[in-house]
Amino acid sequence: MSKLLVILLLLIPTMGGAMDYNRTNLDRREWDKFEASGEVRTIVANQYSDTLIIPLLNKKVTTSLTAPTTLYGYNIAVVSAAGMIAGDYVRVVDPAGGRYYSGRIVSIATNTLTMDTQIDYVYVTGSQLYTAIGNMAVNGSVTPVVFKLRLGDPSIPKAVDITQIIIQCTTSTAVDLNKFGNLAALARGVTFRRVNGHVKNVFNVKTNFGISGLATSFESYKASNPAQAVDGFVSHVRFAGQGDFGVALRVESDGNIEVVIQDNLTGLLALRVVATGHVVQ
Repeated sequence: MSKLLVILLLLIPTMGGAMDYNRTNLDRREWDKFEASGEVRTIVANQYSDTLIIPLLNKKVTTSLTAPTTLYGYNIAVVSAAGMIAGDYVRVVDPAGGRYYSGRIVSIATNTLTMDTQIDYVYVTGSQLYTAIGNMAVNGSVTPVVFKLRLGDPSIPKAVDITQIIIQCTTSTAVDLNKFGNLAALARGVTFRRVNGHVKNVFNVKTNFGISGLATSFESYKASNPAQAVDGFVSHVRFAGQGDFGVALRVESDGNIEVVIQDNLTGLLALRVVATGHVVQ
């Protein structure tokens, strides 16, 4: 569970009565002045909701469970493991309980999957299971390849607020700002969009410079640095927060967020996008 500070309401007495201010309407000096004067009453409201930290994926296989999972166990018995390989991402969904599981396959024995992450809920026989890939280093130049928060129906069962995406890119050579990873600037670019009854493109980036211009942080890595030993970058694009875009991306229970790959990115070692946020109460 995450404890989020959602609002600070300042009640500032005046001759004409009280005025309401949101904390973010005041700069640091104004805040200090009001606080020192003793004329500021701060009301703090806390929100408790489930944290969301989940990769965007491209679905491969859909199947279902042939036996209930075991709490804290690692094994999942499925109808068929055809088309699955070690390293695939797995989602199991219980829409009635409002729960979902996310992990990766370590090994497969006939139709039993062994996972890397302990199972934190008892999913009943018949529960839907999806496998997917998370590496966006694919060729989307002919047919665009779409990576999604929700992989099908049923899926993550509640409305969520996405406050940030984390972009992780690993390359075989050093990166610079006029490239995408270590590739030449993209022709069509990578598109990030929201689907909530209608499609809304949020941004499109073709270079590392384009990503860094949107991001709260952009940090490149060099394999020549013994403390890093890898080429690539990690970037955080934050939506919520007054120092960022100022608003979370609300995704309703039947909505989605998507990353669309429209160029050939197979020259990258890996490109992954992780969404973070919380379930809407």
